[in-house]
Amino acid sequence: MFSLVMAKTFLKKKVEQGVSEEDLNNEEITPDRVDINVLKSRIRAEENRHFRRNLYIFISCMIVIVIAGVYVTYL
Repeated sequence: MFSLVMAKTFLKKKVEQGVSEEDLNNEEITPDRVDINVLKSRIRAEENRHFRRNLYIFISCMIVIVIAGVYVTYL
């Protein structure tokens, strides 16, 4: 039922755009395939960015703590 409504909506929009129904019947609608390796590489790249950012924040905090400790020690 839902796919029938979606198909009618799709046809109505295409007809309004000036595409004839014969052209629509000749078109095959195929879903795009997704490669799992591409998705994995994107996830790895994003995780690497997050890891580097967290590492920079951690090192910055450690440097601030060490400088504060040295400053307090020699007061």
